Amino acid sequence: MAERGIEITFDTEDFFIATLTRPETIQKEVTDQVTMEVTMEVAMEVARLIPFCLQPVNRQILQEKLGLRNADHFRKAYILPAIKGGWIEMTIPDKPKSRLQKYILTSKGRKWLEENP
Repeated sequence: MAERGIEITFDTEDFFIATLTRPETIQKEVTDQVTMEVTMEVAMEVARLIPFCLQPVNRQILQEKLGLRNADHFRKAYILPAIKGGWIEMTIPDKPKSRLQKYILTSKGRKWLEENP
């Protein structure tokens, strides 16, 4: 029965263990769906951030404009994905924790903004 996703093993005369597994196609569909949802969420957050980075702007101002209070969440969910995606860049890249740090659109970010007003 293992080919159907069910495996039965006898532990003793009185007990058995039934193991149920998902077929690979279902596992792949679930994985693809979760991956797409996560990608869309990040893309939406980055898309909210991009219009405010036409000029160099600091983290506090960006957070205020987006109505967000938690600096750690903002950094992890908005700033880092935008930097890793190549949409924005730091004005002082060699000092990422500088109090003077600001963020500005890259050419990729500017192009996206022109195509998605």
